[in-house]
Amino acid sequence: VFRSLSDHGVYNENSQPLIRGCVFTNIGQQGVVSLSGSAPVIENSRFVQNGWAIHGQDSSLTAAGCVFSNNSHGILQTHGSFQLTNCLFAGNSSAVYAYDGGGTVSHCAFRGNWATRGAGLSLATCGSVSVVNCLFSGNYASDIGAGIYAETTDVAIRNCTIAGNRCVNLAAGVFSMGRSPTVYNSILWDNWSDTAGGSLDAQFYGTPSAYANNCVQGGGWGWNINPLFVQGMAPSNA
Repeated sequence: VFRSLSDHGVYNENSQPLIRGCVFTNIGQQGVVSLSGSAPVIENSRFVQNGWAIHGQDSSLTAAGCVFSNNSHGILQTHGSFQLTNCLFAGNSSAVYAYDGGGTVSHCAFRGNWATRGAGLSLATCGSVSVVNCLFSGNYASDIGAGIYAETTDVAIRNCTIAGNRCVNLAAGVFSMGRSPTVYNSILWDNWSDTAGGSLDAQFYGTPSAYANNCVQGGGWGWNINPLFVQGMAPSNA
C-alpha cells in the first residue's frame, strides 16, 4: 500500500516493473510515473483519491484488472502506447487522456467521470486506438464528447455500450473530428446534450467511415430502436 505521499508512489525510468495487487491512495501528485522507455505492467491494483493515478511519457503502459476511482485524473499517457483491459474508471476528473500514441481499450467500464472534453476517454493526435467491449455511462463533459472524444485519431469502436452520458454542447456519446471512425455492434442511446437534446448529434458527432449493426438514437447510420435496458442511467444524473 502506498498511502498519503506528497510526490510519487512509484517512479520508473528506463525500466519494466511488474506492479501487482497494490493500492495507491491519497498521493498528492502521481501514483505511478513512467518515463523514457519504461514498460510497466500493472495488474489488479487500485488507485483511489490521487492526483494523476498514472502518468506515462515515451513509455508503453499495460494495465489489467485495475480500479481507478475518485482521482483528480486517471491515466495520462503521452508519446507512447497503452493496453487497458478489464479496468474500471469511476468518479475521476478525466479518466483516460492519451496524446500522440495508440493502443487498445478492452472490457473496461467508464462511469461517472467528468471533464471539459472526453470525460471517459480523450484521444488527441493518436495513431490507431481500438475500443472493444466497453461501457461508457453517466459521464459528464462541460463542453463536448462526454463518453469518447477523439481528435485526429483513427478510433475503432466495437461491441460497446455508450449510454446515459451528458454534455453541454454536441455529442455526449462520441465526438470525432479530423478522422472518420469505425463503429460496429454498438449501442448509443439516452445520451443528452444541453444544446441538441437527445438527437443523433447528442449521440455521435462525426461521420463513420464504416459501420454495421448499431443501435443509435435518432437513426442516421444506425437502427433507431430502443435497446430496452433493464436499468439504464438517466443522463440527468451524469
